[in-house]
Amino acid sequence: MGVSRQYYTFKERDIVSKIEAGKYALQNVSQRWHKIIKESISFREGNKKSHYSSIFERRNDVLGYIDHIIQESNRFFSNKQLYEKENRPAYADPVLLKVFLTILPFP
Repeated sequence: MGVSRQYYTFKERDIVSKIEAGKYALQNVSQRWHKIIKESISFREGNKKSHYSSIFERRNDVLGYIDHIIQESNRFFSNKQLYEKENRPAYADPVLLKVFLTILPFP
């Protein structure tokens, strides 16, 4: 749910819970990823029963979903008009700055 939460923050310039971000993702990403998103939401809500019969299928979906969200986020930020708001670059937005500082490693 971490990547869903970051994706929500990048797109909506706000911070929500991981479960809320998962629900947002269900409405905004391809249905291809809904199974792993629903799995993540269920786990966060305390349901430990998996939607997957194979841990390898689950692993592949997790890695694929993470890759998909990274690509979508890169596409979003590569288009200057998509992420600039009121002539203010994304790095000047206090919400996004907080996210960048939490995800970027410091030397």
